[in-house]
Amino acid sequence: MKQINTTQISIPKNALSTNSQIAYESLYEHFNGFDIDVEETENDYNLLLKKSDFTYCDDISEGLFRLDISPDSISDYCLVRSNCCMCLSENWLPYGWRVISGQDITTKNTAIIHIDDHSDLMKPFLSLKSGTYKNLLSNQTANSLSLDFLANAIKTGAITIGSMLTTIVFSLQHFNIYHLKRNVEKKRLGIAKRSFSDSLIQNCERIGIDFINDCSNSVYLLTSSINEIISNLNGEEQCILHIDMDYFNNRYNGSTSWEKDNLGKDYSLDEQKHKIAEIARGLQSINNKIPIKYVLIGISPSFYPSEYWEEGLCFLLKALHKARINVMPLLQNFGWNENDE
Repeated sequence: MKQINTTQISIPKNALSTNSQIAYESLYEHFNGFDIDVEETENDYNLLLKKSDFTYCDDISEGLFRLDISPDSISDYCLVRSNCCMCLSENWLPYGWRVISGQDITTKNTAIIHIDDHSDLMKPFLSLKSGTYKNLLSNQTANSLSLDFLANAIKTGAITIGSMLTTIVFSLQHFNIYHLKRNVEKKRLGIAKRSFSDSLIQNCERIGIDFINDCSNSVYLLTSSINEIISNLNGEEQCILHIDMDYFNNRYNGSTSWEKDNLGKDYSLDEQKHKIAEIARGLQSINNKIPIKYVLIGISPSFYPSEYWEEGLCFLLKALHKARINVMPLLQNFGWNENDE
């Protein structure tokens, strides 16, 4: 897949503060998943956007070598095998999921087990009006989240790593999200698909997620306990398992100032393995209750340290395999034998 390098978009000045510094800060915050060049005219800010590849916090060359991933494929690495998908950058996961699940919208009641240090429920730069999706950065339209449309949206940056789960949810009719995150207070809310006006891009509404009090249709459960998830599963017919490796270690959190910020999520490999084993036991119980049909894994450069990529991923996949979750296609792809220590 050929990489789309840059996207151009104009933002009217009257949509921003008259203070130039505040206006620029707003632009960089609004498009924080991009490298941005700004050209200022009398009436507009003309932006040249390049999707960030999140390779700036860590020297990932050794990690790429050990996983046999070409440096040229960093921005669009998406390994799809049978029911599994593994990506470097998580914005490719909606594409991978559509490949392994098929083109039809899934009508079954679906549990999404979301194991991640982030919610990934931000708004993509996509709109939906009268049954038509539109990429707000490239202006491409489609009547469904097709593979071609998703690939273009990912390459242009319309689907960011922080909005990948929102995009997946819009392909589902009936779903509940069970978000496993470390050290959080339990929350249980209703969740609904909505459209929201964009504060800068005029005359458009971006698809997004709204948290509501009504839990009768779809539920978002945030918890630090896998057992809490098991006890809340109810009536779903199938399961999507998503694991972001930054759940196990989020040393960088996408920030070059990670040392100063002292994120406190830099777990050792032994600590990671202990947590992986614990979660795998819980996932085996979930799989016995509701079939885990799809497995999506994000490696997340500049979040999960590359020094752990090979051993951390190998340990995770073998633990999932032993828990009777079908990840053998990924193990075989990397030449890993589940019987090897």
